Amino acid sequence: MSLTYASGVFGLVVEKEINWETEKIVSFSQYTKYKKCPKQWELRYVRKHKVPSQSISFVYGTAMHRVLQEFIHACYVRAVKVANEMDLSKRLMELMKEEYQLAVEQHGSHFSTKEELAEYYKDGCEILRHIKSKRTAYFSTKGVSLVGVELPLTVTADPKRPTVLLQQHLDLVFYDKTSKRYTILDIKTAKKGWNKWKRQDKTTTDQLVLYKKHFCEKFNIDQDKVDIVYFILRQKIDEDSLWPIKRVAQFSPASGKVSMRSLEKSFQEFIDSCFDKDGNYIDKSHPAFMGKGGFNCRFCEYEEMTDLCPRENRIEHV
Repeated sequence: MSLTYASGVFGLVVEKEINWETEKIVSFSQYTKYKKCPKQWELRYVRKHKVPSQSISFVYGTAMHRVLQEFIHACYVRAVKVANEMDLSKRLMELMKEEYQLAVEQHGSHFSTKEELAEYYKDGCEILRHIKSKRTAYFSTKGVSLVGVELPLTVTADPKRPTVLLQQHLDLVFYDKTSKRYTILDIKTAKKGWNKWKRQDKTTTDQLVLYKKHFCEKFNIDQDKVDIVYFILRQKIDEDSLWPIKRVAQFSPASGKVSMRSLEKSFQEFIDSCFDKDGNYIDKSHPAFMGKGGFNCRFCEYEEMTDLCPRENRIEHV
C-alpha cells in the first residue's frame, strides 16, 4: 500500500525528481551529524567511508511508522469503521518481516535473533493496541482532516547554492477546520521515551522546526497557524513505577520566531562550512568532537578507526 499522499489544500504533491549528476541532497540527519561531530560528517560524506550497519531498532521503527500511518490514513480517508477492523498486529508482523529481509539483503547477513524480533514485535503490539483503544484522544476525526502522509518537501537549502537540495518527508499533516490550524506530527520510537535531556537536545527537536519553516514557505501558510508535535512511542513500561507511565507521549518544542532564527543561522553555518558556491563538498579537514565524557564517540561508527580519526585529535565540545 503506497501512502505518499496529500489532499485538501495541497492537491496532489509529488516527489521532486532529482538530477543526480548536477544536484546534491542534504537531510536533517546530515546536519545533525555535522553539529554533533564535524569529523564524523566529513568521513561519511566527503571521504565516503560508509560503514554498513543495520539494527533491529531501525527495522522496528520503520515498520511501526508504516502500520500507524496506514491506520491513520484509513481513519481519515476511508472510514473509522474500516480502521477499527484492521488487524494492526498482523500488519506489524508483515511489515517487520519485510523490512528485516530488505535490511539483511543490504547488510549481507543476519543482525538480530528470533528472540529479539519477538520482543520488539510484542512491544509494538502493545503500543498499537493502546493507540487503537485511545484513538479519539490522539486522532479525533471531528472537524479535522488528514492532508498529508509522508508529504514530500524538497527545497533549495540555500539560494546561493541552487544545486544543494534539502530533502524532507513529513510523517503526518492535519488540518483543524474549526481553529484553522495545521499540525505537523512526527512519529518517534524509543525504548523508554524521551527524558528531559532528549527534549532539550536541539539536534533532535529542531527537525520539526525546520520542517515547519519550509512547510509554511512552500504553501504560503502563516507560521503562527502551524503546530509541531513529536508523537513518541514508548516500548518499555516500568511496572514498578510509582506513577502511571503512558505508552505514548507528545512533545511540542519551541518553534516561534526566536527558535526559527536560531535554527536558520545554525543551518546556514553548516551549509557555508561544507559546500562551495557550486554546491560541491568542500575538501577540508573538520574537527572531531568527542562530546562530554566521550559521549559522541560511544555511538560513532568510526570510534575504533583511529587511522581515520586519531584519538589524540578528538576534543571535548559541549
